[in-house]
Amino acid sequence: MQLATRWILALSNKTPEFLIQYHADQDLDELCEFWGGTLGVVPSAIKLQRKSNSSQLKGRTWRSKHGVLQVRMGDTSFRARLQAWIDHVRAEWR
Repeated sequence: MQLATRWILALSNKTPEFLIQYHADQDLDELCEFWGGTLGVVPSAIKLQRKSNSSQLKGRTWRSKHGVLQVRMGDTSFRARLQAWIDHVRAEWR
């Protein structure tokens, strides 16, 4: 996520949207602090979304300690540049 966020910030003039899906028993401030510090963004800029099955997973050990982070961009120019890079890399494989 660090690498992807660095590239997004370097290749776009727009601000990405950060969203964390979390479980009911998780500490929301701790989640935002973790991802904010990890990605170098202001923790208060991170949006939160409670997982719909949050109360059904008690006792399971595989769930994510830091929630599930999603990074969204609404930038057509960024999308075009990213696709051009992907096409260039694929062409080099041949």
